[in-house]
Amino acid sequence: TWSRLWGNFAGLASSDEHGRKDPNVERYFDVWFMPYTAHYPEESTGVLNTDRPHQVKFYGAYSLEFGLTVGANFYAMSGTPVSTDFELNNIQGFYPEGRADQGRTPFLWRGDLYAEYNIKVTEAHTIQVNMNIHNLTNNRIAQRVWNRYNRQTIYLSNEEIKSGFDYRQVSEEEDLLLDPRYMKEFYFQSPISLRLGVKFIF
Repeated sequence: TWSRLWGNFAGLASSDEHGRKDPNVERYFDVWFMPYTAHYPEESTGVLNTDRPHQVKFYGAYSLEFGLTVGANFYAMSGTPVSTDFELNNIQGFYPEGRADQGRTPFLWRGDLYAEYNIKVTEAHTIQVNMNIHNLTNNRIAQRVWNRYNRQTIYLSNEEIKSGFDYRQVSEEEDLLLDPRYMKEFYFQSPISLRLGVKFIF
């Protein structure tokens, strides 16, 4: 698939808050400056946090005559946008440089393998042994990047915000406590796992 998800509102499950599921309780538009950047009146409109322009998905399976079936599942997709989040006036979710100013999370891909073998006991009874291997190559790809710039909030008047400001300069002048996790990768893809199963089919 080839797609583009663009705007300033991601819907009732807010991707700006990484999937908060409280319809009409999200932080969108909580205060007047939320839809703008630090370069007022520039609007904070752009690709949304679940935008993945390129996605490739493949599934295939083949059954052999002697009872063995082998299948594979593979997907690969673009990373999601990373936008600097600056806590302003005790409000999180303000994007001073707009959306996707820090690029994207790493390209994400994974392959899974499935196999099953059917042992016919009688005409009406079969024992099946199966195996699932998830993340066959044991990829440790980060699915998120920490985007909060400051640990300590800062307060600016409406006039100061409308005049435009440099969030880095303001942070330095006010000696703000910054977040050491900023732009660090986290929430990594699950490691390789194996699941075995046995079925009695009748």
